[in-house]
Amino acid sequence: MARPVRFDIPHRLGRAEARRRMDAGLGDLDRAMPFASRIGKAWQGDRLVIEVTALGQVTTANLDVESATIMCASNWRCPAFSACSARRSPASSASARPSF
Repeated sequence: MARPVRFDIPHRLGRAEARRRMDAGLGDLDRAMPFASRIGKAWQGDRLVIEVTALGQVTTANLDVESATIMCASNWRCPAFSACSARRSPASSASARPSF
C-alpha cells in the first residue's frame, strides 16, 4: 500500500474557530464532489474523518485540528494518473505532457 499523502495547513484562528469554520463548510463538500456516491463525515475529538466513495474507490482523509495548524493525511490515489506515469519513461517526463 502506498504511503499517505500528508500536508499541513497553517492558520491563525485557534483550534475552536478553525474547527467551527471546517464544520460550517462541510455542506460545501457534497456540492464540490457531485461524482461521489457517498461522502461520510465524522468528528472524533479534534479530528475530522472524511470518507469518500466514488467510481468504485474509497478514500479516507484525516484532518487533525491544532491551535495553529490543520494536519491532513489521506490515502488518496489516482489510478489514471498512476497508469499514465508508469507509461512515461524518465527521459521523456521532463518535456512531455501527460496524456489523460
